[in-house]
Amino acid sequence: ALSDDMQGKIADMAPILSVQKEVKIQLVAKGKNDELAAKYGASVKDALIVKGIDAGRIEVVTKKGKDSVEVTLDGVKAK
Repeated sequence: ALSDDMQGKIADMAPILSVQKEVKIQLVAKGKNDELAAKYGASVKDALIVKGIDAGRIEVVTKKGKDSVEVTLDGVKAK
């Protein structure tokens, strides 16, 4: 399950991503092993897909480290 903080970030990002379809999303998921990192990344990716974001726009990179997912948006235009 996603943390309340991450759910809030996804809720904030989704409207922007829905309008700015050229924006690419990179998720850097970290966990104590690759399997956990991949699970964390998949959870965030799935949550974005549920919000209507095309899976082809989302890249997941896994790394070892403290459990977290860092989200980078590439190509966002400020309003």
